[in-house]
Amino acid sequence: MDATEKSVIIRNSNLSLIVGRGKELIFRVLAYNELSVCVVELGVVKSVKGNALVSKIFIPNSPSKKVGNRKKWARSFVDNALANGTLVHVAELGIPEEMTQCSVPPGSSPELDRRRSAVEYIERCWGDSVFWSRAINARAVSDAATRFCASENAVRQWFEMHKFYGEHENALVDHYWRKGAPGVSRRDLRNEDGTHTPLGRRTDSEKIFGSKGYKRKRLTKQQLAKYASFLRKEAWDSNDNFPKIFQRWLVSRVAFNRDKDGCLVTYQVDPRNFSGDDNMKRIGRRLLKQFRAERDESREVKAGRRGGSAQDIVHDQLSILDIDGTPADNYLLFGSEEVRIDGVGKPTVLLAVDRASLAIVGWYVSLGPENGDAYLNCVFSAYTSKTRELHRWGVPYLAGMVYGCATDLFIDRGPGVSLRVQTSLVDRLRVAAKMAPPGSPPSKGHAEQVMKYFQEELSNLSGSIFKTGDKDEDRKRQKNAKKGAVSLGEFMQALLKAISRRNLETDARHLLTSDMMKEKIPACPAEIYRYNKNRRRGDAQWDLAPEDIFRRLCIPREQKAPNGIVTIDGRKYTSAELQLYARTFKSMHNETTCKIKTYEIPNAPFVLLWELTGQGLGLLEATASTKKIFEDGYGFLIKYQNCYRNHLFAEAKFIARKHVNAAISAERAASAALVSKVTQAKIDNVERNAAMAAPVLDTDGTPKEQARRHLERQKVKSIISEFNQAPLQESDFVKPIGRDNDLVWIDDEQDLFIDG
Repeated sequence: MDATEKSVIIRNSNLSLIVGRGKELIFRVLAYNELSVCVVELGVVKSVKGNALVSKIFIPNSPSKKVGNRKKWARSFVDNALANGTLVHVAELGIPEEMTQCSVPPGSSPELDRRRSAVEYIERCWGDSVFWSRAINARAVSDAATRFCASENAVRQWFEMHKFYGEHENALVDHYWRKGAPGVSRRDLRNEDGTHTPLGRRTDSEKIFGSKGYKRKRLTKQQLAKYASFLRKEAWDSNDNFPKIFQRWLVSRVAFNRDKDGCLVTYQVDPRNFSGDDNMKRIGRRLLKQFRAERDESREVKAGRRGGSAQDIVHDQLSILDIDGTPADNYLLFGSEEVRIDGVGKPTVLLAVDRASLAIVGWYVSLGPENGDAYLNCVFSAYTSKTRELHRWGVPYLAGMVYGCATDLFIDRGPGVSLRVQTSLVDRLRVAAKMAPPGSPPSKGHAEQVMKYFQEELSNLSGSIFKTGDKDEDRKRQKNAKKGAVSLGEFMQALLKAISRRNLETDARHLLTSDMMKEKIPACPAEIYRYNKNRRRGDAQWDLAPEDIFRRLCIPREQKAPNGIVTIDGRKYTSAELQLYARTFKSMHNETTCKIKTYEIPNAPFVLLWELTGQGLGLLEATASTKKIFEDGYGFLIKYQNCYRNHLFAEAKFIARKHVNAAISAERAASAALVSKVTQAKIDNVERNAAMAAPVLDTDGTPKEQARRHLERQKVKSIISEFNQAPLQESDFVKPIGRDNDLVWIDDEQDLFIDG
């Protein structure tokens, strides 16, 4: 190309410019003259390496809305770049496919017609001069804004977008494909390279630290679906406010991995991986309100009807709970000691199963045979939320937990089902308690199947003696059972995970009705139970209020509260309200200690409820010392801890008695070596009168003979001592003169004078 020859430049065409180390930018020609070319950047082309080929992807920029985004190139630069190949003409890349597909004819949208008229007015009256002078551009925008009753910013944005998209007829339509619209979601909007398009304003951290700061996170389509599903379940299951529900959502977000030993470990997902809390709460409140409205509308009694009908009761299948219990084939540990009370070391698990959906609704773990309290506590679990227990045992992320009231309770006929249990269930809960006839396993088949399932699930725990069918393996399990016993926490985690899997993974296709299939209800027990519960209307729709459940199923007690402190089995509870009430009562009743009525919650040993006169139930919390001394758990664990403390106290007293007994034994041994005062006086007298000369040792004969002679000498001395004469000397005693076998002959001849 000659230096005097000008290159061919086409208005609204695309140009590709190579800059830096091969970076390719795409520009659109807005206007040109003999000296300059005005362009705007449309985007960048990136090279993506595949298996064998390198493909190029165009990543568009956001639509230009500012005059400052325009660029001016010298005409000489453009001519030279086109000549050497640095700048080349390319096909149209800046117009989105969605823009070419939409069609908005003139007259169908007054707002769009106004935008088009304002842009056309600027082009007709001001021409290309707006590209070469900012002052002229400002006057043109101001003139059009006045004529078409719009703000200058709006007119400026319309004009820049019109030019950015090459004066396309749909350049000024609302870009629903970029920002969403009624029925059009933007949450899964992605760039050409597959990454999500950033949404929302930059965070303050990004403004200060740039890419090193905490970046904005979008709520993806998949995350929104999980979030909505969680909120729908909470909206139908409870009446809790949104802050509580949102906190449960954050806690339930977990991930799983394996540690160096290959064991499955649960990790809490970093909240920074989600969208900001403000955005999540804004969306969540709207969804919760929508789901609650749907629930209330579905539960409304139809006009002209009062309290429902028998058809509603039959159609909605009021809940019937099958309750059964069986000892688990596991042993428990407290520290390094096996948990055993009254010779019982295996925990007994009671489960409440909904007959219509096969979902496990409640549970309770005790130590020992089935009894009335265990049945009542199992019903309490079935009627109340499981959030607290899941947090207590470290598995708040488990799904599939359901709860609700029932009209009938089908219980096993056994020694644990006493008259008290039947009376409590009927009178306190206004439900019918039915018993299985003797020798009729089919009548409680649902509960028996669940019991077998949970035994098999817990057989994987260390120390289980569940029979596998292999005699050698069973013998080995029986031998190592107590050595491999687990803590109550590990046992409960395994039990709760088994319940969650049962409620979420059991095949329940045979329970799906046509209405359930039309509503696309998943074929699992938990979802079927929720569906049946949410469809109750009229007389079928009743759930006891939480306070009623506590009053009817918790253990009531009348107790004194000195100084506002209640003590139960060594555990102390108090609250500011109770302390104030105790002081007031004491001052008004002549220093008398007040009495209050308390309710002990079966599965919450650190919380106690008390009856506030005319104000419902108040909350008492365990003192700091109680929480430090006792370990949270079921009632049998508290009982075991008290028994173990008594054992350690007895051990301490035994150790103390060992030292006392040793001192007493030593004192007795010392006193045994002493003699009485009379005997001691005689010994002292003999010692004073004893001869000072050293005695002559008699070494002749055997020791027995020497002893006999010594005894004879002592007798002679005692006789002579009766006479007043000089003491005999050793030489005065006769000495032996001969021996004959065992006889000793001495010289003792005497002259006998006999009177004739």
